[in-house]
Amino acid sequence: MLLALGLIETKGLIGAIEAADAMVKAANVKLVSKEKITAALVTIKIVGEVAAVKSAVDAGAAAAQRVGQLVTAHVIPRPDDEIEFLISDFTVETKSEVEKSAVPKVRKPKETQKIVEPIVGDSLFTEVEQKETLLPQKKTEVKHVISRIEELRSEALNEEILEEEDAEQVEEEIISDGKTVPPLGELLELNVHKLRHLARAFENFPIKGRQISRSNRDELIEHFNSIR
Repeated sequence: MLLALGLIETKGLIGAIEAADAMVKAANVKLVSKEKITAALVTIKIVGEVAAVKSAVDAGAAAAQRVGQLVTAHVIPRPDDEIEFLISDFTVETKSEVEKSAVPKVRKPKETQKIVEPIVGDSLFTEVEQKETLLPQKKTEVKHVISRIEELRSEALNEEILEEEDAEQVEEEIISDGKTVPPLGELLELNVHKLRHLARAFENFPIKGRQISRSNRDELIEHFNSIR
């Protein structure tokens, strides 16, 4: 059975409606039914916790008395099961709800769902356009790198050609009696390429091969002075 049953009886419908509104607003109670009998008497029934029902009945009685004629108000704590049929079918449902609420609920773990967002047409076209825009940029960068490599190769090739031309010119300038180191003034007039080729023409030059290619102008002149 319910914990408490609250009853308010008024004369006239307006007072009953006002009482019912005040009761459900005043406490956590449930409105069971409204019964109308002879002489315009209307009975309002509520159920709930004992304290909540008492508070609601007091508020409903005061409200009914202000707008109409209050006949009586009463609270039955823990009514017996035998009078359950006198109230309404609602009490049976409420009783089962109270019993269920006493049983602790076990929450099931929520299943995570993967949300797959569809690709909108505009976004798809935008991605394609972005990729098409990036491709020419990458091609331009690759072309720039390739052209830079070709420039370096061309500079190295021109340097080799200049060294060969300078070598021929140097060989003509070398004194015909062979392997005589030119005076310091003539060495100072030669650039590094001519000095390197002139150095390769001397069998007794202190350094050979790549060491000559790596030496600068001052180092070569210093080696020439060492073999005079």
